[in-house]
Amino acid sequence: MDRIFLKDVETWTAEDLADLVKAKFPEGLRLEYKRQLNLDRKAERAEAAKDVSGLANAQGGWLLYGIEEEDGDEPLPKAIFPISEEGLQTKLENVLDDALAPRTSFHAATIPVRDGVVVAVRVEPRVGAPIMVQGYGEYRYYRRSGTRTIRMSAAEVAEAHANAKGREEELAEVLHALPLKARITRLRSVDEAKLALQGHPKPEWRPLVTVVVAAIDCPRPLLAPDRISPDAFPETWEGKRRQLPATVRPPGRWVLDAFGLHHEEIYEERLLARRVAIYRQGVFEWAQRYRGGESQLPGRTLADDVHDVLRYAAGVFAELEYFGRLSTDVRIENAEEAVPEIPADWDLDVRPAGVEWVGLHQEVSVDDLQLDPTPTVRSAMDVIWQGFGVTRCPYFDQNGNWTYD
Repeated sequence: MDRIFLKDVETWTAEDLADLVKAKFPEGLRLEYKRQLNLDRKAERAEAAKDVSGLANAQGGWLLYGIEEEDGDEPLPKAIFPISEEGLQTKLENVLDDALAPRTSFHAATIPVRDGVVVAVRVEPRVGAPIMVQGYGEYRYYRRSGTRTIRMSAAEVAEAHANAKGREEELAEVLHALPLKARITRLRSVDEAKLALQGHPKPEWRPLVTVVVAAIDCPRPLLAPDRISPDAFPETWEGKRRQLPATVRPPGRWVLDAFGLHHEEIYEERLLARRVAIYRQGVFEWAQRYRGGESQLPGRTLADDVHDVLRYAAGVFAELEYFGRLSTDVRIENAEEAVPEIPADWDLDVRPAGVEWVGLHQEVSVDDLQLDPTPTVRSAMDVIWQGFGVTRCPYFDQNGNWTYD
């Protein structure tokens, strides 16, 4: 995707749009250009609702009103075509709220340009049942196919409803079947069994941070056989910092196995030090055991790494052309005696967790994680720090912003 699509639509500028046109970024499954936005007639209001329904029932995407296309077979942007009518964003929002059932999530913005405006709409992927256009004489479902918005067949609608009801249960079965070390059996039990077989004494159990991200709305494996390769994915995507730290990305080539791709490192004590995995079924896993005291967890580094891991995972799913909902789990395993590290001058009463694990499950879209993982990180960190007796994670302020550069 062009860099403009990794920004909040509310922050787009005329310069961003000019760059998009100059780059000749084509229409596709998740993007449609419209020369005009005229909502005076019923047919035009219905057309707007169809376009949003089609994107929501696919994988979400963007509608740009005020962009003229070139003549030809490939739908390429030609120029900004300013819209002069005022108040169109509010009119469009009212149309969509009235015409779509169930209501879908979208974000609209009016972007000032020379001699007018461009109206941009970011449409979220549907959550649950497919989105129907039920107003303006329409009682039909639509979906985006290539560069077109087409009517869904009765069989497609029935399949979409069935998937909406059963996908969460199916995903739970997928996660249970995969070797997710911190999901199926606690790391302590797995490591203890291995060490006993090898004649090693029982070590002190250090906490392990895990992040698991899974595609919710994909009923079939994402990692096709032709994408299975030790060189399949780049080592870095841009994170909160310019480059992801070595603790996040897999060094060198991936290891290929029956489940997909992984990289794993083991401490001398034969304990898992770090694991990164991408499973065929559309599941990403990261686990890290930090060096230091036996039960010491980093503070700021922990929040940083989770942020960068989530953005890295979003990059993986984008590479696999999946932009639907994601199930995210951020947890600390073996947390009974763990405590997070804090600066000496901080007046915080931090106590051991006293439980097997602390963490949070959340749902979020690929686009949201690519735009900014911070809200997801902040929610997870607040819950984790509450497990240690602290009201909220001290590395975020009351508004959810980082408290350090």
